[in-house]
Order: sequence, then structure tokens, then C-alpha cells
Amino acid sequence: MKYCILALSVIILFASCSKTPNPQATSKEDILRAGKWRISSGTVRGKLPSGLDTTVSYLSFLLPLAWQDDYIKFDSNGYAKVYSGALKIDPSQPDYKSFLWKFNSNQTTLDFYNGFNLTYAWYDSLSLWHFDTLVNDPSATPPLVLDTILGTYDTLLGYTRQHLVLDTIWDFCIIPSAIPNLDIYNAQLSNFTESSFTLNYTYRKFYPDTNGFHTGRQLFPNMSGGFDTVDFYPNMKADTLHYSIIYTKF
Repeated sequence: MKYCILALSVIILFASCSKTPNPQATSKEDILRAGKWRISSGTVRGKLPSGLDTTVSYLSFLLPLAWQDDYIKFDSNGYAKVYSGALKIDPSQPDYKSFLWKFNSNQTTLDFYNGFNLTYAWYDSLSLWHFDTLVNDPSATPPLVLDTILGTYDTLLGYTRQHLVLDTIWDFCIIPSAIPNLDIYNAQLSNFTESSFTLNYTYRKFYPDTNGFHTGRQLFPNMSGGFDTVDFYPNMKADTLHYSIIYTKF
């Protein structure tokens, strides 16, 4: 009987010693607060004046070099700071800029608000250039072609006229612009690990649309038998920039 009790005691002692508590999983919020986060890559998608979508590199086209070594530190109580790296546009600029941040209840989206958070948008710059190519010159570079007929339309019953379009060039530039106090709500968090994550969000802006009657300079017949030139400038339309920004811990 004593041997049975002793053996049972050893089994109970062994079982109690072999049980170790499971480590508590680290939350996404804890991971964010524990690191320094720098934008390592990303893309932004928006519309060109043609109305077609284009995607550009966030680092190559929008975020200035002096901001690319800046990093974000997520503090407690919903505060965060963008700290300046070694490069500065202005040596007198402050060492950090503050903003607020917040997770949603299931930690799948983030809010950045009330301050600068390294978000740059682009604005489209168009300058109108045109040349009259009524005389064809195939030897030119690029080859000049005759002006084209855009279309026909009726002005009076039984009377149809045509209008010409001069060959037009739009000088198009993407101009980066910082958004000092952009409020980002419900940014989608994806590819989250202890060393990196991706943030997806949008920003509303306008772009110059050059389709249809907004293609440039056109010729219209006048009552004197000649032509009048009319400049049809771009029509401003709403656009949404789609951001996909990757942050890496360092």
C-alpha cells in the first residue's frame, strides 16, 4: 500500500512540474509600440489626364528624399510621432511632428489623424503646347501629320459643318505635395508581422481630364470664311488616390 501511494505521489509531482503556462500572444498594438517604423516601399494609384489609371512608386515619385529616413514611433495613449532622420530639408525643423493614432476593436484597421503622418499626394500640372501642321512634314522628329477632323455636327437643318483640331501637346507633370493634417480613417492593415506591415487607404483629389472637347486648341469656321481658334482646357474631375504603403521595423 505504501508503494502505491508513493508511486501516485511521484506521478502527480511529475505532472504538476511538466505543466508550463502558455506565453501570452503579443498584440499588434504592443508590436507597433515596441518598434520604430520607416516607410520602405509602396505604391499610389490614380488617374492620368487621359482618364486611365496609373500606379507610381511612393518613394520614387512622391516622398522627398529628406523624408525617406524619417520614422514613426507609436507611443501609448494614442500618441505617435514622426521623427526626423539624418536628412532634413531645413536644419531648423523640429526633431519630430506629432499625430494621433487608434486601432479599431479587432485591430484590422488604423486611424491616423490630427497631424502630419508622412502622407504625400500628387497634383497634376498641365501646360498647353500646340503646333499647326497644315503642311505635312514626314521628315520631322516626331513626324508631323495633318490636323485631324474631330467630328461633325448640325447647327441648322440641312447644314453640317466640320471643325478641325490642331495637333496639341500637353506638358504633364506629377507634383508631389505634403498633406500636413490629413485624417486617415479605417486604413486597412495587411501582411502584419513583427517586422513589417502594409497600410492601405485612400485620398480624394481632383485631376484635369483632357478627353472629348477638352483636348486642346481647336479651329472653328467663322462668318468671314476663316477660322477662329478656341482653347478647350481640361475639365477638373474627382479622383481617388489609392495608397499601399509598407512600413518596416528597424
